[in-house]
Order: sequence, then C-alpha cells, then structure tokens
Amino acid sequence: MGRSNKEWENLGLKIFNVAKNELYLSMRYLYPALDGLEAVPDMRVDFLATDGAKLYFIPMLSAEKYMENPILINRAYLHSVLHCLFGHMFRRESRDEDVWNLATDIMVEGIIDEMGVASVEMVIPPLKEEATARIMRECKIFSAEYIYDFLKKNKEDMLSFEKFYKVDDHSLWSDNADDESKTDRNKKEEDAREEELWKDVSTKIQTEIETYSRSIGIENTKLYQSLVIKNREKVSYTDFLRKFKEPVEEIRLDFETFDYGFYNYGLRLYGNMPLIEEPEYRVTEAVKNFVVVIDTSGSVSREIVTGFLEETVNILTEESMDNDFGIARQCVIIQCDNQIQDVRVLKDREELATYIKDFEIIGRGGTDFREAFSYIAEEVKSGRMSKPSGLIYFTDGYGTYPEIKPEYDVVFVFPETAYSDGKLPYLSQEFPVWAMHLVVNV
Repeated sequence: MGRSNKEWENLGLKIFNVAKNELYLSMRYLYPALDGLEAVPDMRVDFLATDGAKLYFIPMLSAEKYMENPILINRAYLHSVLHCLFGHMFRRESRDEDVWNLATDIMVEGIIDEMGVASVEMVIPPLKEEATARIMRECKIFSAEYIYDFLKKNKEDMLSFEKFYKVDDHSLWSDNADDESKTDRNKKEEDAREEELWKDVSTKIQTEIETYSRSIGIENTKLYQSLVIKNREKVSYTDFLRKFKEPVEEIRLDFETFDYGFYNYGLRLYGNMPLIEEPEYRVTEAVKNFVVVIDTSGSVSREIVTGFLEETVNILTEESMDNDFGIARQCVIIQCDNQIQDVRVLKDREELATYIKDFEIIGRGGTDFREAFSYIAEEVKSGRMSKPSGLIYFTDGYGTYPEIKPEYDVVFVFPETAYSDGKLPYLSQEFPVWAMHLVVNV
C-alpha cells in the first residue's frame, strides 16, 4: 500500500530538517541563514524553489534524491540558502533572466564545491571543474554580476554550463513573477522586507567568520570573499568627491541671480537708467587646488588609471564653465611608487585631456605612501604649491603609510578588481585611522 500525500509531506519535512541539522553541525557560522527558510511542501515547483521566505519542495522527488544520496539534499538546501544570502532573487534588475539564473547558480555551486565539508562534498565532474576554473580566470571577481557579464560574451557555452550548475527552480524569484504580482504593492513591500532581512543575515555571518571562525581558515574561501564584496557599502564616487568642493568666486556675469524686476523698474522710472546691473561675479562649488597621486608600483594597469583620472577630473571640474580652472585652481598629478617619479601641474582642461591621452605609468618599484606626502609638505612650505583642498591617492593599498595626518583631507581610492580575495587594505591594522577610503569600479 502506497503512502498518502500527508505521509509524503511529513517525510519530506523530516528529510530537510535532517539536512539543516547536518549543515549546521558542519558549518555553525551559517546558522542564521540555514534557519532563515521554512520548508513547505509544494507540488507546483521543480523539485526545490525559494522566494526568500520559504523553501518549497516536492516531497516524493526529495525522498528519491535522499535515497540516491543524502548529500544531494544537503547541497540543494545550501544552494537555495546561498541564493538568499546573496540576494540573487532581488538583484536581477534589467538583466537577461536566463543568463542571470545561470550566473547565480554558477556562483553558489562554485562556493559549495570549494568548501571541502563532508556534509556537501561530492566528486566534481572534470568538465564542471574545468568550466569553473575558466570562469574564475576570466572574471575579475567571483560574483554573479561578473559571471553574468562573462556569460553574455560567451553565449555559446551556456547550454553546456547549465547541466553542471542548475539545482533549484527560480520561478518564484520576484523579478520573474507575473504581471499581476509585479503591480501588487504588498508583494513589493514584502520582497523589500525579505531583502533587508537577508542583508542583515549576510552581515552577521561575515562578522561571525571574522571574529570566531578564522582559526579554521574560512576567511580564505569564496564564501567569505563574496560576503565581503556583497556587504561593501556602495558609495557614489561622484557624491564622495564633492566633499572636497568649496565656494569659489568666478568673474563672469551671473544672469541666474539677476533680479529683472528692479532692472525694468529703473528703466521705466528713469528712462535709460537701470537701478541695478548684472552681478559681475558668480559663486560656484569647486576644488581650489587638488592633488591626485597615482601608485605606480605595478598594482594597476594604464587602462584602469586613465579611467580613474578621467572620471575624477570630470567630477572635480564639472561646475567650471571656463576652459581653465580659474585663477586659484589647479590640478597636480603625481606618480609615485617608493619615490616621486613624475609631477605635473595642469592649469586647464586642454592640458588635462592631453595628459590623460598620452599617460604612461612611470615607476613599478615598491610602495611607500610617505614619499608623496613629504613632497607635498616641502612644496607647500617653500611656497611652490598652495595647501591642497584634498588629496586623492589611487592605489591597491599595500605599502607604508604615514603616521601623522596632514593638514588636508585624504582619501585612498582602491580599484574593486584588485581584491578578488576579499582582503581589503582598509581592514588591516596598518591603514591609518585618519584617512578616508573608497572602493570604486573603474
């Protein structure tokens, strides 16, 4: 006599409860995530699915997989949990649905395959191992976004990849829902709450790894590195650079603040004599004197540096309508590794454009940040340079920092692609407490 539907459901619930316990015992740091999904029997999904709140499963199919190998259930459970942990169901945005689904599957399978934990360890097919290795070589960072970009450029490989990585059903992900649910305000609010809950869980797990689990080497895994990248605060580089701006007077007629009422009244009252004239100056927000230092120790490429320079200069000079930067303004660009290699004082946009176009990295030695700060201090003391409004140091962050804070604000800007291992320099004890930091994608 066969089992009733209720018996199959109860059996399925027991199977996933056992899986959760086994995963917890072998990876205690993941408990907040493993405990975040309620298992629910549902015949409408393809084996296993999650919407960020529940874990839906087909009882009979789950039992069959458990009988084949319990580790299949453990891996499937963890696979869906990792999708939630990294917010994959909330972050597709305008990306191609099929490509995004595969990119997220590749990411979480890559994390699981690397764990080396008995509860999820299985023999990796050689072709899957080769495919993952290729993706890791091509992607600067092992994240769903970077993998997605790789897949978009290599569409011919997608079908061969999919059979190795597809585990669960993504049909319940919020971006994939039907039109009616998309317009349902309650549904959107519920998704937003779920996303915030998983962000909190993600941060807690990262903290757990950093404080209690370093002894077992978890901080060197794709899981931890991916958590660091995901939880990194996203700050607009444009908004950040505007911190260095201050009011500057430009000699030019300012028609925006000119009061035409008084002007016309004077013409009517006295004939040809206006009561007021146009203001002969205008106040804008600009950086009076800014210094950009490029670390030329071999940490960054010419393409990355020129991209950084273009964006930085465009933002810092965006308010000026003249070709030059104004009488009091200039841009000093310094190349430095363990010594000053090149210094350029640029006075207008044309000089900047020429410099960026012809830019070549000079140096490639070790990194000593103190040299640039010492050089600026000497130049300011001698009167050859005015005190900077701020200093932007573009670097990978590995070098000797000055101990004493200078008399101006300093921000160390790090290229995101330099930290695929998740080890960010500003988290080290060597990074000065007085300096600001920013990670940018250039």
